[in-house]
Amino acid sequence: MPIPTNFASYAEVRTVSSQAYTPGLKVKSIDTIRKTRRLPVEGEVLVRKGDKVQADTIVAKTRIPGSIHVLNMADELKLIPQERYSGVDETTGLGQYRVTFGLEKYMNKKEGDMVQKDEIIGMSSSFFGLSKKFAKSLVDGTIERVSDFSGQVFIREPPTSLEVDAYVSGEVVEILPQEGAVIETEAAFIQGIFGIGGETRGKLAMAVDSFDKVLEEVQVGADCTGKIGRRFSSDTRCLTKDGSARRQRCHSRRDKKQ
Repeated sequence: MPIPTNFASYAEVRTVSSQAYTPGLKVKSIDTIRKTRRLPVEGEVLVRKGDKVQADTIVAKTRIPGSIHVLNMADELKLIPQERYSGVDETTGLGQYRVTFGLEKYMNKKEGDMVQKDEIIGMSSSFFGLSKKFAKSLVDGTIERVSDFSGQVFIREPPTSLEVDAYVSGEVVEILPQEGAVIETEAAFIQGIFGIGGETRGKLAMAVDSFDKVLEEVQVGADCTGKIGRRFSSDTRCLTKDGSARRQRCHSRRDKKQ
C-alpha cells in the first residue's frame, strides 16, 4: 500500500492523540508487518518461500466437509425392529440376538452413493402393495452411513472450497506445511480499539489535505468506491458497490480503519 507523503506528520500528531485517549495503541508511519495466513483445516499450500504476492493472491486452499443430515428412515417407512440371531457368545456359550431394522431391504441406495434432495432412497409397502411409504433425501449429498441398529441414514452435503489469500502485498517468508504461509511487508501501522466485520482491503483516499479537516458527504463520489475513508461530520457514510453513500449512525468518530 503506497504511503502518502504527509503521513509521517499525520502519524506523529495522531500518536499523541492515541496516547491521550487510549494508552497503548500504536501508530507508525512505516513498520515491518508479518501476517500469518492459515487454513482452519489441512489443505494445499500454493506458494513457495521467497514468492512475491499481491493482497489477493491465493496462498492456500482446502475443501471443508459438508454438514451431516440424519434421516430417520425407520420412522419414515414405519418399520418395526426385528431381533436377529448374531452368533454364540464365546464367554457364556449362549446365543446372541440384536435388534435391526433391515434397512437394506427397503433402500435403493447404498453407502457411498450420491443423492439429490427429495430423491426417493427408500420405500416400504403393506397390504399386498396397496399402501406404500417413501423416504426422500433431505439434501444433495452422499450417503455416508446406514445404521440398521438405529434405523437412520446419514447424508453428508458436498464439500465446500475454502481459499485463503495473502491479505497484504509482500513476500512469503515462511511456509506452514499443509496449513498456509507467513507474508512479510513494509506498511503503515495504525492500531485501533475494535473492528466490525470481516477482512477487507482497499486503497487509501486522501480526500482532504489536512488531518484536522472533516470529510463531508459532498466530497464522497463514485470514484471513491472501494476506498478507505477516514472521518465524517455527524455520522458515517459507507460506500456501496454502486458508489452511493449509505448513512450509518456512529457511537464514536474515532473509529478503526484498516
